[in-house]
Amino acid sequence: MVLRTFEQKYPKENSPEWEVDANGNFEAHFKKDGEKYRADFTPAGQWIETENSIKYDDLPEAVQDAIKMSSIKMILPKLNV
Repeated sequence: MVLRTFEQKYPKENSPEWEVDANGNFEAHFKKDGEKYRADFTPAGQWIETENSIKYDDLPEAVQDAIKMSSIKMILPKLNV
């Protein structure tokens, strides 16, 4: 069921790497257009969410400015802001 839901949601993604998270949900790790993604599914095959990382330099300038002005930069040390 999980694989069927994944294939319906991402028909062009043929070879995800699968893991089971601490909650028993299935995680599919794959690349789409060169970007890394993770899609989560319940054991019953329901899609939960899809995540991908965004590079700091790809954020809109207004978002970059907000990060620079806020305390969030303290928890994002890898940004070198």
